[in-house]
Amino acid sequence: MSRSRLLLLGLLPLLVACSTHRIILCEQAEHRLLLMNADPQWSDAEAVEWEWRAADSAEILEEERAWFQHPDEAKPVLNADFVLATASGGGVALIRLKDKAAVFHAFVGGNPHSADLLPDRGVVTASSTGGFLKVFLFESRTAPVQEIAFPDAHGVVWDGPRERLWAIGGSQLAAYRYRGLGDPAPLVEVARFALPDDGGHDLSLTPDQQLLCSTSDAAWIFDPDQESFQLLPVSGSSDAIKSLSASGADRPLLLVRAEQEWWSATVRNPDLSWSRTLPGARIYKARWWQIPPQPRSSSLVQFQFGFGAIFWVDPD
Repeated sequence: MSRSRLLLLGLLPLLVACSTHRIILCEQAEHRLLLMNADPQWSDAEAVEWEWRAADSAEILEEERAWFQHPDEAKPVLNADFVLATASGGGVALIRLKDKAAVFHAFVGGNPHSADLLPDRGVVTASSTGGFLKVFLFESRTAPVQEIAFPDAHGVVWDGPRERLWAIGGSQLAAYRYRGLGDPAPLVEVARFALPDDGGHDLSLTPDQQLLCSTSDAAWIFDPDQESFQLLPVSGSSDAIKSLSASGADRPLLLVRAEQEWWSATVRNPDLSWSRTLPGARIYKARWWQIPPQPRSSSLVQFQFGFGAIFWVDPD
């Protein structure tokens, strides 16, 4: 691996820049999402900039709140004005940051571990129990428009520049072409790769559009253009890595490794030169709060659902 790639991923000792950097956490001790200021130590209560529980969204009925027990993924979407979250209780929700409104939520089932937005009014989820991906339409959240068998599905990420959906689980990493919600089967598999190790778990994109993957015993970088995996160096134990998140060159790569059962109170970087600890927390995943890349498209459309207008990108 080149020195420039190491610098990009934050594997060399780095300090977080003076400007505010934020990290979104899935915190399971109190079944909440937390947006944290990465600059101060997290023992400072003022480090918490935003907090969400299912009860904070009036759109989520009281009998539906259990769907959002044990949140297990949260990521910024739509110009980082919204957060997309899943929880082991079975739910997925798109939450507007400014007022905590759940503009979309649904019961996925099967212990959903991940979700991402598709380029037209849709969301795809990955559930580990039962092993499946589901595609939902925002206008109709009661039933998916597509379900795909995927053993031990744990992660999905939309790769806008390549116009591909990536999914990870078990011993496989797969790529799907998206044909749009007007198609009866909007996702079609176009490639599948054997992971270097079993237990495919986390999946996220780096700023230069590589894929960060975790498996049972290691962390990896997958180059979609070269179709190759490279081992990601991690100091100490490299097993039980629940999440990886990369950002710009002035920020460390984030790593959450299970230190008690399936959680940790600490977010670190891989060489252990940087860390933040939230006392008493059970952190499952941590992501940098940043604006995700947009899909390639020649036009934008505006549409409504529930609580206001969102600008989106048409699929080709």
